[in-house]
Amino acid sequence: MESSTNINTEQSNKDVVYYYFSHSAFGTYETCQRKYFYKYIVGLKGEKPYIQALDYGTLVHEMIETTLAQPFEDRTHFIDNLILNKIADLDEDHLRNYETKLIDIRDKMPPLMAKYDIGSAGIEKYIYTDMFDVDDLEKEQAENFLKIMYRRGKKIDGCFMGVRIGGYVDGFLEEKQTGKNTVIDWKTGRYYTKPEWIDKYIKQIQLYGYILRDMGEKVDAGKLVYVEQQKEHEVDVSKSNCQAVFDGHKKTAIEIMGKGDFIHNFKVTDKARECMQCEYAVVCKL
Repeated sequence: MESSTNINTEQSNKDVVYYYFSHSAFGTYETCQRKYFYKYIVGLKGEKPYIQALDYGTLVHEMIETTLAQPFEDRTHFIDNLILNKIADLDEDHLRNYETKLIDIRDKMPPLMAKYDIGSAGIEKYIYTDMFDVDDLEKEQAENFLKIMYRRGKKIDGCFMGVRIGGYVDGFLEEKQTGKNTVIDWKTGRYYTKPEWIDKYIKQIQLYGYILRDMGEKVDAGKLVYVEQQKEHEVDVSKSNCQAVFDGHKKTAIEIMGKGDFIHNFKVTDKARECMQCEYAVVCKL
């Protein structure tokens, strides 16, 4: 499950400021450049509708993370108590929607949790890697990038600026049967297999594979794991595929920086359905 934050400056010392991209931000840019502008350049909070599926997904992700942190032999008993406690904590509306699902998950989680262990890989959270330095950009690109930073109220005078990409990885675990260090994305929705439907999830895992290797980790495999259906989709995390995803994001990052903070440089999507579902639809029509 990935972070939606695109800009997150930090100052490891007084002279260094980093600009952070994320896989989800690039996905937004690909869907609609104008939406990217409102969300990540301006920092505007849109009127996003509440989606129960996301709430349920967050709940299951939290349970998986908590369970994997337990000693292997205690997990089954822990899952039973955890789910009963979660059900007890739900309000009436959520209980009506989730109780049956959570009881079903109680039977499906033990065999799933038996397949993976923290091992030497560990459960990672936020991971990142450097993309390039702003000094490496052409003059016009660098100037436009500074406009973005100033718009967001960042103090950058006299600072060295670097550009990074990062995100929250669901799990970097050891498969007990094979001993492989595996990048995992837990899925709690419908079971999709068509490449055009899951391409963004595949590229996300491949990006994390690149970042983890850059951090010095050994990456052997990648998987989309569908919790409710007890199915897995293998992801090719070869060095060449992971490098290709990183290079593509780097190219897009430079393209975005070249646009600066001028709204008309960011095109509106021509897909009517995207506009209808967009949290910025009202402001976009002004």
